Amino acid sequence: MKKIIAIVLTLVLALSLSACVARPVQSIGDEVEATTIGDNTPANIDIHAALEQINLLVKDDEPMDIDEDALTSLYGIESAWCKDFACIATMGGVFPSDILMFEAADDEAKANIKEVLETKLDDFLTQAQNYDEDSYALAESCKVIEAGNYIALFLAPQHEEMENIFLGK
Repeated sequence: MKKIIAIVLTLVLALSLSACVARPVQSIGDEVEATTIGDNTPANIDIHAALEQINLLVKDDEPMDIDEDALTSLYGIESAWCKDFACIATMGGVFPSDILMFEAADDEAKANIKEVLETKLDDFLTQAQNYDEDSYALAESCKVIEAGNYIALFLAPQHEEMENIFLGK
């Protein structure tokens, strides 16, 4: 229970700080583009197996599972949009992590999830830009990934390794 309260308070603080910061006009851009993976992507991604491997990367940061209620309240993603999802958040270190993987229920649901993830990434970029250069550089290298009906966002220092796990590389 303490961990959930800590996550909620941290997210509220982060959102309140990002709301108070003046947003640069053209330095980030109006939209964050998603990366679509080509034909060499597996047709079926086992997001739960991927999450097990990713948990090994972030185990020292005490990862916490994001359940259906938190998915809606913290991220604005409706459970009806998801055929399946595997999500965790960590609060350890200078760079708290959000690991968000989804199998969309249909194309419309995937578009909705993609919009939410791109907004989350854009907000994170704004916050990181006003924090320090290293955090901003790291945030800039994160991206929304699409592979078939799957979509993911890894806001974490190890995002490249997580992306490879997600894509089965």
